[in-house]
Amino acid sequence: MALDYPIAWLGQPEFQHLGMNETEAEEAVGNAMMNLPMEHGFRGFYTRAQLAKGNVPPNETGRRYLHSYAPTKTWYVFAVPAPYAGDSTRGADHTSPYNYDTHVPLAFYGVAFRPGLYATHAEPVDLAPTLSSILGINAPSSSIGRVLTEALQPTGDRP
Repeated sequence: MALDYPIAWLGQPEFQHLGMNETEAEEAVGNAMMNLPMEHGFRGFYTRAQLAKGNVPPNETGRRYLHSYAPTKTWYVFAVPAPYAGDSTRGADHTSPYNYDTHVPLAFYGVAFRPGLYATHAEPVDLAPTLSSILGINAPSSSIGRVLTEALQPTGDRP
C-alpha cells in the first residue's frame, strides 16, 4: 500500500495475501485512515468500490468524489480531509473537495471563442461537450458536463 495524502493506493497481492477481497481491503484501509492522528483531519472516505457503484451522498462533495472515479485505475481509497487540513506547504494541492482547493484557471484561445472573462461556473467535465460543440460532433456518451456557450462565438461568426 502507498499513501499519497489523502489517497491510499492498494495492491492486489497484499490484500489477497491477507485473505481479503477488494471491498474488504478498501474498507479496512479507509477505517485505518480514519484512525490516523487528528492532524490529518479526515472526515470520511470513499472506496473505489463505492464510487464504481455511485454510492455517494447526493450532495456537492459526493458528486466531486464521484467525478474523480476512474475505472481503469488500481484499487484506492480517497480520504476526505477536514477543511484547510493538508500535507502541502505550497498552498492548494487539489486533493480536497472544498472550493478553495478546486479552483483551476481555464483559458480558451482561438476564433471559436469570445474574448473576455466569465464569472460563470465551469468544471473540467465541461471541456468535452464544449469542444465537441465546436467540432460539430456529439459529446461523448458518458459526458455529464455542459457546453460553455458563454465563451463561444455565435456559430455565424466562426470561420
